[in-house]
Amino acid sequence: HPHRGGIAHETAECESGGDPRAVSPGGRYRGKYQFSMDTWHNLGGDGDPIDASEATQDRIALKLTALRLGALAELRLTATTIASVSAQAAPSS
Repeated sequence: HPHRGGIAHETAECESGGDPRAVSPGGRYRGKYQFSMDTWHNLGGDGDPIDASEATQDRIALKLTALRLGALAELRLTATTIASVSAQAAPSS
């Protein structure tokens, strides 16, 4: 289980009160981290998140967090590279 006070723990508390069997009022978001079925399956989850063990839900949530952080790092690197190239291409005064 994610350690108390960590990002995953805080996310689970916010999304579901930490309940691995939670279902949103409309039924679209499910489990401890309120996964949509598409996100759950795209990250390798089987069946319905509420039927998965809490440990499996934690693992899938950490995978999603890692993917999001990786995408963020890639965006920052791209922005830094563009800024550097633009600065080098700018005419000097």
